[in-house]
Amino acid sequence: MGQTDREWRDIFSACLAMALLAGCATGVPPSDLAMNPPVSRTKGIVFLFTGLTFSSEDSFGTGTHTLADNIRRLGVRAEINQPSTWESVADWVIADPGLRQVPLAVYGYSYGAQAALRFTERLAQASIPVQTVVVLEAFRPVPVPCNVIKAIHLYLSDGSFSQATPIAPAQPECGRVVLNRRYYPLGVFPLVVNHWSVSTFDALHREVLHLLLDADRVRTRVLDPIISPMLTGSGVPSPTTAAAD
Repeated sequence: MGQTDREWRDIFSACLAMALLAGCATGVPPSDLAMNPPVSRTKGIVFLFTGLTFSSEDSFGTGTHTLADNIRRLGVRAEINQPSTWESVADWVIADPGLRQVPLAVYGYSYGAQAALRFTERLAQASIPVQTVVVLEAFRPVPVPCNVIKAIHLYLSDGSFSQATPIAPAQPECGRVVLNRRYYPLGVFPLVVNHWSVSTFDALHREVLHLLLDADRVRTRVLDPIISPMLTGSGVPSPTTAAAD
């Protein structure tokens, strides 16, 4: 079956974006990252999971290092992780009793979105809440566990060429915390925006920072009354009013 005009445009856009990413080395190189602030019970921690690229899963070409750099410069600890390390990172959090008192937020792009959700799934087994999960262009995501207070999926399109899959709650009663939202970075030439490039744009980074953070700290949210019993003994106090998205 022949390709439609739209599919050919998508293919051309993807190839152009991949060439730009490979040739321009976009983003902040790992060696230039801001120093990671110490863990703070007030400011919290953001865990970021990179996507896969043609070079490796830790390539800074995914824009994740730039996003982490922005977070660190606000005084919030930001941990950059490869998708394959989600289990060991979760075990590190679970093994440290002090981290149960720290607000946590999570970001994942593409295949890193699946890793981000598996990471939160592992934390759910230890009744550790996660304030916000933001996934971008999620590739084959697993269900969102009920320890996540708010989950937001930013994706470009629903078309047949889309690389993103909607996220869904692990249990029906947790469905109110899950949001799939179409997103397009304003001010960016449409031809270069696709699954492989969207994670690199400053407009996207500003949106993710707004969803994850409240000024210079992890955004804390109100626990849904249905979810609260699932996290008994977590030790993380919830605010009396919800922070707006």
